[in-house]
Amino acid sequence: ANIMDAVFEKTLEMISTNMLDYPEHRMEFFKFLHEANQHCFHALFNIPSHFQKLVVDSIVWAFKHTERNISETGLEILLSLLENLAVNPAVAQPFYVSFLVPLIHDVLGVMTDRLHKSGFKLHASILKHLFHSIQAGQVVAPLHSFNGMSNAEFVREDVSMFLFRAFPNLTKPQIVTF
Repeated sequence: ANIMDAVFEKTLEMISTNMLDYPEHRMEFFKFLHEANQHCFHALFNIPSHFQKLVVDSIVWAFKHTERNISETGLEILLSLLENLAVNPAVAQPFYVSFLVPLIHDVLGVMTDRLHKSGFKLHASILKHLFHSIQAGQVVAPLHSFNGMSNAEFVREDVSMFLFRAFPNLTKPQIVTF
């Protein structure tokens, strides 16, 4: 937690004020996140929850970045994180409850943004992984508070509504078919 206070939070604050200053710090920051995920995965989930949220927010911030190498690094970190979660169900369930639906929204948001075309294959891989995890029943913690609705039904409805709001030119049947 001391490293998170002293380095992580301050560096994130420094590089997220705008997209241009400190490019070398920005890239090294995301390399740090990548290495932490690869070599200290469990440590990322033994830190206080507000730092976990900072980690996820940092990854999201990276893949929303307009600079291609930072965006793709963020997507690679996220995919790797999701793969680590798939083999660590005890860590995965609280993560899914807190972050799964917002991550789907964020990935869909950049996937449909022309500035992020280069990451389309990674966007699709991440969404495939998330949707498969839900459909295969690997996400057992409830993602919603509705009685009688499975996580798969909830996410299907949520994504439909997200797409309906994002693309008002599409009809409900077109979205359901998608």
